Amino acid sequence: MNPGLPGANLRVDVALPPRRPALRGQRVPFFHGSPRMTDSNPRHALYELACRYAQAVDRRDWPRLTALFTRDATLAGPGFRFDDRDAIVAGMRVIERYEATQHHVHNQLVTLDGSEADVETYGVACHVYVRDAVKRKLDWGLRYRDRCVFDDGTWRFAARTLHVDWAQDLPLEG
Repeated sequence: MNPGLPGANLRVDVALPPRRPALRGQRVPFFHGSPRMTDSNPRHALYELACRYAQAVDRRDWPRLTALFTRDATLAGPGFRFDDRDAIVAGMRVIERYEATQHHVHNQLVTLDGSEADVETYGVACHVYVRDAVKRKLDWGLRYRDRCVFDDGTWRFAARTLHVDWAQDLPLEG
């Protein structure tokens, strides 16, 4: 403990809820596995789709990113538009100019219509880069408006539109 920090010597005891029984014999989504989503709850599967997108972009895993879109998908945002999944992946490579990125997926609203869904996902995207020998972080408060389809046993993006609601660019300390 660091006695110089306020509350550093404070101890808080929290009662944890009892453990849930182990899931035996149930198929559950495996986040780091194949792109196929096994969850039968479409709302959960659509949230996982958004998380897989963030993971693929942050890891620069272009084959995984490709698998998340339909062949004729579109991706649009401020100043850009890509009209098929190969163009989407090629265009997303611009993110390689950043030392690191972290995409945080937050709340999501889903309107289901059979094997199609309209989805709005909120998040924050953090981009680390160097300018004038100073490490900086560019943050975007963003929303994605998506049209998703259930295709070949999994949910995929058919159309994705990025809206940047706010941005901040700050020097990183340390």
